[in-house]
Amino acid sequence: MDKKKQKLMFEIIALGILINENTDYCVFMNFSGHVDSFDIDIRESKKEYHKEIAMTSIKTKYLDYYHEDENDVLAYMKAKRDVIKEILDTHNIPTDVMEEIIETTVSYE
Repeated sequence: MDKKKQKLMFEIIALGILINENTDYCVFMNFSGHVDSFDIDIRESKKEYHKEIAMTSIKTKYLDYYHEDENDVLAYMKAKRDVIKEILDTHNIPTDVMEEIIETTVSYE
């Protein structure tokens, strides 16, 4: 992993931890090394951690899997980092750039 990509990964992880510590949200992060992908799931709260409200996947491998060049992927990762930073600053989920999780409950009575 090159230094630029490594620095962005560390920033994203740190921001996820800060969101978890400084907001009501509960954050889950998972790195899948076999495909160089990083997932961030944001849950409603620490108490309601089973209620997923938003998620995003960050593909961090450029040439081998996604046929992107390094600069494109670094720009993509920076954009994802900025969204996560926005969540920390505003405590709001920008659902226009993160996948919103909507749970539907159906009752048959």
